[in-house]
Amino acid sequence: MDRGSRDSSNHAEGAVAIPGVAATPVRWGGTMSADPVEGTEEVDVIVVGGGGAGMAAAAAAAESEPDADVVLLQKLDELGGTTTMAMGSYAAANTDLQAERGIDDSAAAHAADLGRFLRAAADPTERHPILDRQQALEETDDRRLRRLLVENAGETLSWLEDLGCEHVGPYWEPPHRVPRLHQIVPDTDAYADVLGDQLRDRGVEVLLRTRARQLVTENGRIVGVNAETESGSRTIRSRNGVVLATGDYHSSQRLRERYTTDSGTPPITEFNTGDGHQMAAEVGARLVGMDVQLLFLRMGAPLYTSPDVAALVEDGAVIVNERGERFVTEAVDYEQLLYATVDQPGSCLYVVFDESIASRYTEWPNYLSTLGKDGKMWGYVDDYLEYGGLHRSESLEALAEKVGIPTDTLATTLTEYNDGVEIGAHVVDPMGRERTRRRLREPPFYALGPVNAYAGSAEGGIDVTAEMAALDEGGEPIKGLYAAGSAAGSVQLFGHGHHLPWAFTTGRIAGRAAVDDRDHD
Repeated sequence: MDRGSRDSSNHAEGAVAIPGVAATPVRWGGTMSADPVEGTEEVDVIVVGGGGAGMAAAAAAAESEPDADVVLLQKLDELGGTTTMAMGSYAAANTDLQAERGIDDSAAAHAADLGRFLRAAADPTERHPILDRQQALEETDDRRLRRLLVENAGETLSWLEDLGCEHVGPYWEPPHRVPRLHQIVPDTDAYADVLGDQLRDRGVEVLLRTRARQLVTENGRIVGVNAETESGSRTIRSRNGVVLATGDYHSSQRLRERYTTDSGTPPITEFNTGDGHQMAAEVGARLVGMDVQLLFLRMGAPLYTSPDVAALVEDGAVIVNERGERFVTEAVDYEQLLYATVDQPGSCLYVVFDESIASRYTEWPNYLSTLGKDGKMWGYVDDYLEYGGLHRSESLEALAEKVGIPTDTLATTLTEYNDGVEIGAHVVDPMGRERTRRRLREPPFYALGPVNAYAGSAEGGIDVTAEMAALDEGGEPIKGLYAAGSAAGSVQLFGHGHHLPWAFTTGRIAGRAAVDDRDHD
């Protein structure tokens, strides 16, 4: 068909311990600790969250004021968050890599193209990840923040490059009018490595396995954070500002039940529990766009890619569950396919096809998905065979054994399917498939999967100013409080490569604003 962060449903929101965290304290370069550190009970800036936005905020604050005391609280046992689960594409205009290739671009053009992605997502006839309030996407999109993103994304990319990140590209993805996607090398772990080094070199104290629970207020100002560590509770006070960079809330059963129409699809991570949203709301912050949620079919570790199941089906592939049984009419719309997958064992599917289909997915524009490995923007059949997620064998029996599907079941399923296609169109497909039926007979055979049904992103956040200051219900800034990344604002970031620049750009802005917030007693 031609075209032109950890799987768990255990939310543990009320628990003190963080699921999956090792018991041994983690220290790095002498600046990271899981234990309370004496003499750090009052600092200049507190950043809550150790993903891309939080790391950028802490690094920018320390860069802006080298003598400032900056502390970053991370509830997990390492830095990175969902940033290290991303594909690594970064959309930006007016970049050095564009200039080297003679590409003429502008922030205004980028903003307009973001609008094209948004309108496509709002089109109910398109096959795309499921969205709550699909028809109301445009009214939830804050165009002021969209402009903020596109006007600063290129500068932020240059900042990351100056720190030591390396990108290749740019690559093109329609409806972008020019190539804008820059790919981190070798993968998104590089962001955590480079920014982690910056935090160490700039003297930022990183407290691992330290979970912020409550904001501290005095005289209408945010002056600190109450947090929990493995050793007990502690309070850290801030002289200047607090930045909430805690990610979205797709792992929170309670928040999804309150704001969205789906709380049952398993979350792709267990740690994006909306901590910042809840803490901010408790001090009167206004939350916006909270009923926009993204559900999708996606590979788990180590790829975290979203293969184009629809394109494979259009070319004739068959979908089975982990028992090797067909369970859905393959050509149904995305919503029906996703919810049918949720009801299967493991909430997953496998896409089965033969060499005649595989041979089509070897070069642009026929890619299986974005990839984000070793500087590769797009993933093809050979890439999936190399990095995992795609299995290949000369027979269906051997394929089933390799995947872990019952051998007899998969062979029987495909034999019955092929026989029905061969007999003719007058034979009704047991699953009701009426088109794109073709025999899968040409070895080798392939199985892509498991592809899981996931809740992957809840797009709403804390309403903010252009300086990322949090706003209260009346639209007034909350003194001393800032937000960044997926915890901030309601800007609809469709198309590949927009969440990373949003995280890094808003983190930089929030960190600089917070450290400069001294106009108080």
